[in-house]
Amino acid sequence: MKLETLTLERYGRFEDLTLDLTGNDVRLHIVFGPNEAGKSTLLSSVADLLFGIPMRSPYGFQFDYSQMRVGATIANDAGDRLSFKRRKGRGTSGTLLSEQEATLPDQALTRFLGTADRELFERMFGLDHQRLRTGGKKMLENGGDLTTSLFEAGSGLTRVGDALRRIDEEIGKLGALDQRKAAGKPIWQQIDRFTKAQQAMRADALKTDEWRQAEASLAAAHERRRTLDEAMTQLRRKRSRLERIRRVSPILVAIQQREDQLTTFSPTAALLPESFEREWRALDSAAREAAAGSKRAEDLLRQLETEIGAEPKPESFQARADEITVLNEALGDYRRKVADEPKLMRDKANDDSQIAGYLQQLGLALDPAAVEVHMPSVPLISKLRELARGGQAVQSRLEGLEADLKEAQETLEAAQRKLQTLSGPTEDPADTSEMLNEVLQLGDVSGLLAQAEAGNANATRDLAEALARLPRWTGTAEDLAARPVPPLELVSQYEQTWRKAIDSHETAERKLLETENELQQVKAEIIGLSATGEVPSPAAVKAARDHRDKGWRLVRTHLVDGHEPAIDELTAFTPTGDLAGTFETALRHADELVDRREHEGHRVVRLGDLSALKERLAVTLDAARAAKERAHAELCSLQDRWTALWAGCIADPGTPTEMLAWLRQRDDVVRLLTAYRKTMEALDESRAIAANAHRHVTKAAELLGLSTGQDKEFSALLRRVRQAHSSALKTWTERQALAASLQDTQHRVARLEKDVARAAAERAGWLAQWEEAVTRLHLPADASPAEAEAALSIWDAIRDRSTNRSQTMRRLEGLRKDLQQFRNDLHSLRASLGAMAADLEMADPEKAVRTLYERLRNDMLQTEKLAELARRVEKARNSHTNALETLGIAKERLEHLLRQHGLDADADPVAVAVEAQEHRKIASELAEKRNELAQAGDGLGEDELREEAGSISPDESSAELSTLEQEEEHLVGESQAAAQAETEANRLLRDLAGRKGAAEAAQEAQNAALGIGVCAERWMRLEAARRILDRAMERYRAANEHPLVRRASEIFGLVAGTGSNPFERLAVRYRDGDAPTLIGVRADGSDCDIEGMSEGTRDQLYLALRIATIERHVAENEALPFLADDLFITSDDERVVPGLAALAELGRSTQVILFTHHRHVLDAAFSTLPSGSVMVHRLQPHGRPVELRAVAS
Repeated sequence: MKLETLTLERYGRFEDLTLDLTGNDVRLHIVFGPNEAGKSTLLSSVADLLFGIPMRSPYGFQFDYSQMRVGATIANDAGDRLSFKRRKGRGTSGTLLSEQEATLPDQALTRFLGTADRELFERMFGLDHQRLRTGGKKMLENGGDLTTSLFEAGSGLTRVGDALRRIDEEIGKLGALDQRKAAGKPIWQQIDRFTKAQQAMRADALKTDEWRQAEASLAAAHERRRTLDEAMTQLRRKRSRLERIRRVSPILVAIQQREDQLTTFSPTAALLPESFEREWRALDSAAREAAAGSKRAEDLLRQLETEIGAEPKPESFQARADEITVLNEALGDYRRKVADEPKLMRDKANDDSQIAGYLQQLGLALDPAAVEVHMPSVPLISKLRELARGGQAVQSRLEGLEADLKEAQETLEAAQRKLQTLSGPTEDPADTSEMLNEVLQLGDVSGLLAQAEAGNANATRDLAEALARLPRWTGTAEDLAARPVPPLELVSQYEQTWRKAIDSHETAERKLLETENELQQVKAEIIGLSATGEVPSPAAVKAARDHRDKGWRLVRTHLVDGHEPAIDELTAFTPTGDLAGTFETALRHADELVDRREHEGHRVVRLGDLSALKERLAVTLDAARAAKERAHAELCSLQDRWTALWAGCIADPGTPTEMLAWLRQRDDVVRLLTAYRKTMEALDESRAIAANAHRHVTKAAELLGLSTGQDKEFSALLRRVRQAHSSALKTWTERQALAASLQDTQHRVARLEKDVARAAAERAGWLAQWEEAVTRLHLPADASPAEAEAALSIWDAIRDRSTNRSQTMRRLEGLRKDLQQFRNDLHSLRASLGAMAADLEMADPEKAVRTLYERLRNDMLQTEKLAELARRVEKARNSHTNALETLGIAKERLEHLLRQHGLDADADPVAVAVEAQEHRKIASELAEKRNELAQAGDGLGEDELREEAGSISPDESSAELSTLEQEEEHLVGESQAAAQAETEANRLLRDLAGRKGAAEAAQEAQNAALGIGVCAERWMRLEAARRILDRAMERYRAANEHPLVRRASEIFGLVAGTGSNPFERLAVRYRDGDAPTLIGVRADGSDCDIEGMSEGTRDQLYLALRIATIERHVAENEALPFLADDLFITSDDERVVPGLAALAELGRSTQVILFTHHRHVLDAAFSTLPSGSVMVHRLQPHGRPVELRAVAS
């Protein structure tokens, strides 16, 4: 399906926008415009057009939901074409319309859309950048479309993968020679065992004299070290005493000095507290400060009393403060009114002049002051103006009615002439219309029939193909549906049971193989143990003695008894016939075994262990064989039950896994059979509808007088009938409309004639009233409304000027009255003040008021100043009294402090405090020295330390310490040498105790070599099998690579093939067993996971997968247009070019429309794609007119 045109009549911000998308050679349509130009709106409109506008559409912001319309002309691969619209409704049903707004059936788009729905279209065909990423990630997730396809490609290797995993597990347990050494693996354990045995063989055998010599060396070294340790202990005790004497001697001297100093202080210094000096100094400072404060307060009091006496007394202006303040506040109003008086006089003169001019225009000689009594009344003015307006309306109505009458008469004559010339049918084609409407309600009958036939053919083909793909079945689909098959759940249970049985059988085989290998290894070790000579085990000694005794019996019989021994016994004992030589050999062999038994006890023990292990492994081997047989029997029984389960359907069923897939294929066949039956029913229904429609159209043709034999196709007959019906309906409608119009025109002419007569009478009555009114206005009787209106305008102006003059006169009178009242108040105030205001100049009232107000303010300031000085005097007196009280208290506290500590009044407190401070300092130093002595004295008392320090002089102590240090250094060196000698003797003795004999080491090496051989052979077999299976799996997966991956790889290599190490293709790697993973392969052969790709490369991968998916879908279904919005946001210019080429290549399979606002994308398309393969449609920015231009590259 392709879009030929896309019309947004009313959608989003668009109105009557049409996009022309035709062009047979065009492979890529590019809609180019800046942001907010409406590209996303166009993308959404296509989905709403094909599948319905949602209930809450975000694109109804400019037009009401009921007005929203999107239209298009579409065509499918079969050549069908349909022009339609989509309206907004409560649902999608009934929202399809024809170009004439007729309702179309909901199935009208089925033959164009196929089975596609909105979800499929938006997921696969209608993409923006976000949908591209989300869809690509879902394809690659577990369970996604691509992952499912990859599993299909490798589904045939499940059993091979299981075998490969088991081989890897066994190699991991055994250990590998081509990997890093692992000490815990059997093969490396054998190698280490062999290496150690070789080293032991090279070592010398143990000798008795070496052992005794080593023991003597160890005892001598131990005794030497004990003697040196005792000497070191004695020396360190002497050194510790001398060092203590050296440490405490200076401390004892310092203690004695400080005790002597303390005896020189007075008793008072010892008792005086540390805070005494601080308290005395604080009280002394407070007393001094109180005395100074008292002196300052006394000086300030005298100064303030002097200032008060020098200040003058205020006058009595404050008694009239309110009156003076009122006059001062009214002074501004007084000045303004004095200034306004001449202005008002000028305004009055101007009004008188204008009124006189207006009266002169009217030709009246009147006094402006008395003009109000001569002005026309308001009712007269209103009546004149109403008559003027009414006269104009009456005149206009009369003229309009006369013009309408003339036009109606001319229309009546033209309709009469046209009705006389009109020809055609005179009967109503209503029956024909009803028949055609019934046919049209059936929809596109031919298209529906063709669609039903195509659907039936597709269903038949799909059913046949599915039936052909179904293995193990050669019958019909109906027979397959009728055959009973086991339930899917039961088959799934059998699959699990089958897998468990196979696993049990394989486990039993593996256990059997492991036991056999272990038994062979034990036998090989027993053989290796005997390779260096027979092991003198009890069984071997007994066998040797039995053989010797048998020979002695034969010798005694032959030599002592003189009888010939039996030939069979003689031959069995000595095949060569040398009885004496063979007997001597048997005798030596038995004695040798007995002699060797004591020296080779370890070989005897090892042989016994291996023999016991061999017997246990033999028992285990029998159990493993029995378990394998049971597992095999259980598997055979399960196979028999499985075959019986399918007896009613298939004679030779496959494995449960295969039959699960077979059941799913069978379900697909049954589903396709059901779909086939439904298409048959739809085809029968479509044929019945087509026959019914043909009968209706034939009947309509007969009513219209048309012949039906010449049209072989129903669509051609319907088209001819609709054309004839349209012509007949048009003629009939035109005749009916013309007759009705003629009748209406006749009634209109008669009505207009009456209206013209009434309008003329109304005009005459108005003229009479007008003449009477203008005469009262002193105008001629024939004065026009314009002249009357001019006179009324002049009288209006006179009225306005007269009103203004009256208001001016009233204001002037009030102003003069207020000015006189202000002057009277000022004179009254001057008289009441008497001599204080005798000097005022009353000629200038403004100056006089300002002078009075200034004197009042000065009087008030002086009063406030005297009050402030009085408050300061009172405050100074209080301060002086407080200072005297504080001074007395401070002196009392000083005397109390001295008495408290026993000092006389004439004592020097500072000197006494200094002496006490010195006493405390020396006492503190004495305590510190005694603490230091306790730490340095190693727990001894002071008297003991004094006695110890007096026992030796300092010089002797230093000399003896120096001697002890030298002796200690010498002893330390000798002790270290003795400890090293003891350690070396211990090591030598341990080495001698750990040696083994050379024969035992040789036997161990031979056994290890045999073990290495067994493990190496097993590893080589497993490694060869693993590599063979790996290569087989790779060849199988390469041969069965999914076509979607193959096509996406080609596109990805084209789009992402830039850079220094570009991507060349995609590949599938199977990790974690059989889990498939898509990766990118670079030019140098290195792999790159999807998570390791850049953001832009991942977007290009998603685009490649999307294009490959669409190509695959289009190959099997009806094609839909691919619409993409800004897919190259993260692509550089170098990768945009191949991306556009991939879209153009997709345009060969389906229509491709790319939305973008990037200029470089447009330039790349023009410069790289073939001429004529690109069409560009340009959108203007939001708010400007939309202009679409198609440009061929």
